[in-house]
Amino acid sequence: MVNNINDLEYKKFTEEDEGIFVKTKNYNYVSDVFFRVEDYELTSTYADVGEEIDVSGCNKIGIYVSGVANDSANCKLKIITRLEEDGDDYVIDGFTEKTLWTTAVDTNVYYELDVGAMVLLQLQLKADAIEEGEDVGLVTIDVVKK
Repeated sequence: MVNNINDLEYKKFTEEDEGIFVKTKNYNYVSDVFFRVEDYELTSTYADVGEEIDVSGCNKIGIYVSGVANDSANCKLKIITRLEEDGDDYVIDGFTEKTLWTTAVDTNVYYELDVGAMVLLQLQLKADAIEEGEDVGLVTIDVVKK
């Protein structure tokens, strides 16, 4: 039982739940990881990484990216938005492309993205082509709702 309005906490309701969303005025809740891709092998053209991410109802997301460069260079992350599953790609103003690394150096980087009224996001990665026999870079991505 809640005795004080300041003791209320955010609760994420599922489709089976009925009720209202409640949050404190000092809201500072970070959810568990809700999207994860582990050891994604880089390609030389932008390719979708995992499934589309449903961000409806979110204000912001946090994106944690860990990369093992191996022999891959110039690794880039691109995030696009879509209105519907497998729909048209829309460029996000202010987030066209982020360089994760330029030379074969492992990296850990965090991005925060204001998703506002966006519905679906699609992460895409690419790196420069590597020669046969070289080791392709691997990327792990964790996304949390903020």
